[in-house]
Amino acid sequence: PLVKIYKKYHSKGFEMLGVSLDKPASEAEAFVKKKKLPWIQACDGKGWLGPLVKAFAVKEIPFSILIGPDGKVAGLDLYEKDLEARLEDILPEK
Repeated sequence: PLVKIYKKYHSKGFEMLGVSLDKPASEAEAFVKKKKLPWIQACDGKGWLGPLVKAFAVKEIPFSILIGPDGKVAGLDLYEKDLEARLEDILPEK
């Protein structure tokens, strides 16, 4: 579902950055290749001990932060229908 949403809204300015908590990082790389994910996927290989977990106060996965065109947080933990509805609200028509 996320690939479909990404493809639908990418031309309107929607971008995704995935952060994997896989250890080792090679597992994340294999997953991205297998699933053919079109967005940037980062992994430091440190799992729950990595700096991104602390920086974004991640308590569980999956976890999402939607940043609006204005650079402010536009939603937390939105997936599928809720994410799509919020994107319709914040992205300009093209």
